Amino acid sequence: MPAMTPPFAQLRHPASRVAVIVLLTIGSGLIGATTGRAQGLGAGTIQGTVKDPTGGVMQAVEVRIANPVSGFTRTATTDAAGHYVFNNLPPNPYHLTIQVEGFQTLERDVDVRAGAPVALDFTLALAGAAESGQVVGHAEDLLERDPTAHTDIDQSLIAKLPIETSSGGLNQVVTLASPGVVADSNGFFHPIGDHAQTQFSIDNQAITDQQSRVYSNQISRDAVQSLEVITGVAPAEYGDKSSLVVHIVTKSGLDQAKPAGAASFGYGSFKSPAGDVSVGGGSHVVGNFVSVSGLRTDRFLDPPELEAWHDAGHNMSLFNRFDFHPSATDTFRLNVQAARSGFDVPNTYDQIAQTQHQEIDTFNVAPAYSRVIGSSTLFSANAFVRRDHLTFTPSANPFNDTPASVGQDRTLTNLGVKADVAIASGTHNVKFGGTVAATRPARAVHVRHYRSGGRRLRR
Repeated sequence: MPAMTPPFAQLRHPASRVAVIVLLTIGSGLIGATTGRAQGLGAGTIQGTVKDPTGGVMQAVEVRIANPVSGFTRTATTDAAGHYVFNNLPPNPYHLTIQVEGFQTLERDVDVRAGAPVALDFTLALAGAAESGQVVGHAEDLLERDPTAHTDIDQSLIAKLPIETSSGGLNQVVTLASPGVVADSNGFFHPIGDHAQTQFSIDNQAITDQQSRVYSNQISRDAVQSLEVITGVAPAEYGDKSSLVVHIVTKSGLDQAKPAGAASFGYGSFKSPAGDVSVGGGSHVVGNFVSVSGLRTDRFLDPPELEAWHDAGHNMSLFNRFDFHPSATDTFRLNVQAARSGFDVPNTYDQIAQTQHQEIDTFNVAPAYSRVIGSSTLFSANAFVRRDHLTFTPSANPFNDTPASVGQDRTLTNLGVKADVAIASGTHNVKFGGTVAATRPARAVHVRHYRSGGRRLRR
């Protein structure tokens, strides 16, 4: 019975586990000096100024950024000072394009890796003028220089995948879009055949607990902007479980003067109504994004029989991300998640009288801060508190349960602090930092055994 296996079953001692992880990552990429706004915390920023041949700034110019591999694309318009900015970019190479009537089309490739803001200023040449001789890349030739085996997944692909709204939506995305990942029961998966060795990094917050819908609740897929699924040797900044690392960048409401969002509702077989609503908006200083999703179905888990006996379940999830830029060099962010799922445990035909039920409540609070120091150094720090509370209720009539009537009430709490410094120097990136984290499990089990019509109680 999978519901009776706690996510911390392998712990040998009831005391808290404390993990201290020190990281050091050295890489290379195209990073320019900048004094622009901070970002970091698992995402990057590209910004700069667009000028005409005389050096004057150009207003209302559209700058387009794209990654043809993941399908990511976005546009930004220069302001009165000719300034443009792309925030919350997943670590990837990008192709920038500027097309203005009367001027030559300008294209440039740039690699976002270290988290420090990348400064790219452009000067447009008049149409028909002599070429400067600068060689730039093109979108169709854009290749990554990252040697780590990984898969980039953008929201444009996630929206096309046949994924249900449930507490295990992210697992389904990873399973369907990543090679080397094998699906398992109840929305779980095995990375390259390795059991339970997956780490989710959500906006720089590490989550290493099992994320099957039997154990926990995940954020909605609509809250995810992009994923990078690392299947090879993980970079040093990812400690603890590293057979598979899922680097997630969530959506942000920054730079959305007109609030925008999406809503979807559906109804499927097994009496399964589902709905998702998300909206984000904000200015250059303050932004907020919120996602709410829910599902009710008569087939929540994978039943052991063709017929789904006692398999009704539901899931509700709320995710909110708040961003605040009080200055050009400082960034504050707060991620909050609250979710609940409940389901009946499916039975075999000879256990049809059993009516066991499980409830999972999840909350997660993760404040974060980053600051640009000088022209090429970024300091990032974030704290997190995450808790899963699971209750397993046996049948109302204990004689309906076989071979025993079992009840559980358990919690798993993770808390910690993570800090790192990223330094860009020319074409090289250096990143170092550390994590201090604690895991606090608690469990109460109530088991009733029956022998020869009598009863024995064991706690």
